[in-house]
Amino acid sequence: RNEIAANSFIVPYTNALLQSTLSAFNAKTNSQYFAALTNGANEARQEAMVAISQAPQTVSQPFAYQAVNLRPYTKTASQAVLLVGQIYIIILSFMITMTHDFARGIISPFLRFNSYARMRLFVPLVIYIPLSLSYAMVNLPFKITFGAKYTYAGGFFLFWVFVYMGMAALGLATEAMITLLTPRFIAYFLIALIISNVSVASVPIVLQPSFYRYGYGFPVFNLAQAIRSIIFNTKNHMGVNAGVLLAWVALSMITVPLFTWLMRRKDEQAENQKNTEQKVVV
Repeated sequence: RNEIAANSFIVPYTNALLQSTLSAFNAKTNSQYFAALTNGANEARQEAMVAISQAPQTVSQPFAYQAVNLRPYTKTASQAVLLVGQIYIIILSFMITMTHDFARGIISPFLRFNSYARMRLFVPLVIYIPLSLSYAMVNLPFKITFGAKYTYAGGFFLFWVFVYMGMAALGLATEAMITLLTPRFIAYFLIALIISNVSVASVPIVLQPSFYRYGYGFPVFNLAQAIRSIIFNTKNHMGVNAGVLLAWVALSMITVPLFTWLMRRKDEQAENQKNTEQKVVV
């Protein structure tokens, strides 16, 4: 459940509907009650008047309701995990991409394609393990309710697993695109990645224009939805959420080697053409 949708749409509209309905129902009930007293015996009317004098609220508001929040938004600090923290995950994974791009450029000329492609895939995946664990542990001092659905330890471990999958899905996407865009233009892709993901995570997609339904297949929405299930005990969509995140990882496992092969082939063709031109000149 989304706290913005609940406070801005669900609760106000529900309260307005209940209040109007109860007002009409109370007025109708009172009119029927007093009509019955008018036609009743004198003793019954006197007893009714005594009862009304002792409890006048039974006439002014004979029926009422009390709201019970089954999924309360108990921790305002959770907003950092659900929205702002997603941006930090993208930025952290992007920093790993930039660092890895600089480091592998030193040894890439000495590696065959297979070794180079494996290094591009598995080195970031290994680095994401301590990085995602560090991100998850930062939330412990803020008393995030990891024990709302599972045990506290189990909820925290599951939270870490989803943070790792989200970091892998977003990080490997930048790892693939830096091959085509180069470090000079990858920042433009980073901005587009942040905007397209975060814009569908703050407000439920059903309350947004139909254009934003693409968010159902994007990492940040699914990561935020899984985190809500863990810390607020909301409806469990974690199977679908994990499937979407892993699908992004699988897609990057294909695109990273493919883009690497295309760029290497392009570089080799340019090198061969350069050598041919030098031979012609000689």
